[in-house]
Amino acid sequence: MNARGLAVGFLVLGLASSACGAERICGACHSFPGFAEPAGAMQGPTLIGLLGRKVGSVRDFDYSDAMLEAGRAGIVWDEAMLRRYVEDPQAVVPGTFMAAPIFRDAAERERVLRQVLARRAP
Repeated sequence: MNARGLAVGFLVLGLASSACGAERICGACHSFPGFAEPAGAMQGPTLIGLLGRKVGSVRDFDYSDAMLEAGRAGIVWDEAMLRRYVEDPQAVVPGTFMAAPIFRDAAERERVLRQVLARRAP
């Protein structure tokens, strides 16, 4: 894991430990449905329009080589893929910048996933 991934992991782990919802956990690095697109660059790509999108395909985002390769292989985000990825990003896309695991337990992970999935892009 590189320094960027390690830094992201520590940030997210710290937020996950004290977070009250998806805004705080996911919003630390990503924009997502229900929130305005940020003016500046974020640590992670937007989650707006995630489901059905090819992995590693947000324009002008600096993805890891692993995520770009997953996209070239035709992997598309769906609910099952997202669930596997947030459980253990490195197991799903070895070499991704996102550190894992980011949740203390399965119940917290499921609660946050429900919040994110409920906020579909308009």
